[in-house]
Amino acid sequence: MSNKLTTLNLYLEPAETRRLVSLCGPFDDNIKQLERRIGVEISYRNNHFQIVGAPQNCLTANNLLKDLYIETQPVRGSTPDLEPDTVHLAIQEAVALDLE
Repeated sequence: MSNKLTTLNLYLEPAETRRLVSLCGPFDDNIKQLERRIGVEISYRNNHFQIVGAPQNCLTANNLLKDLYIETQPVRGSTPDLEPDTVHLAIQEAVALDLE
């Protein structure tokens, strides 16, 4: 197993503050959950996310962030809060797909 780390840069568009707040969760809890479960480090500023870790883990985190950002799309003018359970299920599905 390789110890090689990679860095992925992700820009989420459109850069809407309310959606980014929902994605990251209160006190960045959603980001922390992704980091713990997938084994990556995620840093961000506004809509620019940087993911550091093993190549496959970075790719998984990258795809999850994109998918979860879609979940924050406003419905009838209101941005939904991304619940920890939603993040948990998305991680489980992504990990299951990586094992196939």
